[in-house]
Amino acid sequence: MTEHAGDRRTGTGTGTGTGTRDILLALRRYAIGSTRLAHVFASAQGLQVSDFQALLAIIGAADGGAPLTPRTLRQRLGLSAGGTSYVIDRLEAAGHVRRVRDDPGDQRVVSLRHTDRARAVAGAFFAPLSTQTRDALESCSAAELRTALRVITAVTESLEAHLAELDPPGAAGAGPDAAPPAH
Repeated sequence: MTEHAGDRRTGTGTGTGTGTRDILLALRRYAIGSTRLAHVFASAQGLQVSDFQALLAIIGAADGGAPLTPRTLRQRLGLSAGGTSYVIDRLEAAGHVRRVRDDPGDQRVVSLRHTDRARAVAGAFFAPLSTQTRDALESCSAAELRTALRVITAVTESLEAHLAELDPPGAAGAGPDAAPPAH
C-alpha cells in the first residue's frame, strides 16, 4: 500500500491528525499495562487474575444496578460452570464476595455481591491510578473527551463482536478452559 501525505490510516505523512496505527498501538500499550496491573493486584490479594476479572465484573454490575448471578458471571467471563464456581469460592474465601438470595420474586436466584472489604481493598489499591487518570482526562477539552469516548466505544464494540464470533453464547464447550474438539 502506498502511503500518502497525511494518511489517516497509517499515521504517517505530513498531516496533523493521529492515524489509526497510532491509536491501535496506544490501545495495545494500554491493554498490556492493564493486564499487568491486574496481575499485580491479584498477586497482592492472593488471587488469580480470573478472580480479579470476576470481582471487577461483580462490582461493575452492582454499580450499574444489575447484580450478576453465577450464570451471568460465567457468560461474561467465558468460563466453564466449574471454573466459575472455583472463582466465586476463592472470592468468598478471601472475603471479597458473598452469595445472596435477595430476589423478591424468586428466592432460588443467587446474586453475587461484593463486600465492603472488596470495595475498600480495591479503592486503596487503585486510588493513585484513579487520581492520575482523572488528572490526565481533565487536561482534555469536552470535545476531545467526546471523541475519545466515541473511539473507545467503537473499538470495544468491535472487540466484543469478534469475541462473540469466536465463542458464541451457548456454544458447546464455550469458554477459554473448554477442552479442544476431538479429531
